[in-house]
Amino acid sequence: MSVSVERKPPAVKEEGVPSLDFEHQALQVADLDRSAAFYTGTLGLAEIPTPPGARGIRWFELGDGLQLHLIENDAAQTIPKGTHLALATPDINALADYLDAQGILYFDWPGAASTISTRGDGIRQVYIRDPDGHWIEINNVER
Repeated sequence: MSVSVERKPPAVKEEGVPSLDFEHQALQVADLDRSAAFYTGTLGLAEIPTPPGARGIRWFELGDGLQLHLIENDAAQTIPKGTHLALATPDINALADYLDAQGILYFDWPGAASTISTRGDGIRQVYIRDPDGHWIEINNVER
């Protein structure tokens, strides 16, 4: 199972404001190896090299130069669903079948288990949690 995200430039930029592009998302995790196994094995992300001498971090490619950085720190944290990473897949039904086969629970936005929800714009989505409780939305937005 592999997910990808493609980056597009912002539709409108304010005059005089320096150009900014999204580059990476960092997540704090308690067990770096366990989380890396989830992101590579379950979500199919490719691990990429970290800077020489870096300790307690691992990086993953999301596509089009976007990255996910995992940073090990065992401090307790509570993560609301509104704070989430969003990934896209072309076939949300195949994704749900894959998650079921892997024994991975998924939810709709209100919290119903094993349910694919449809947003007001017609995009279908599910939410899963990584080993540290980070929410991950997976939707069928076409890029």
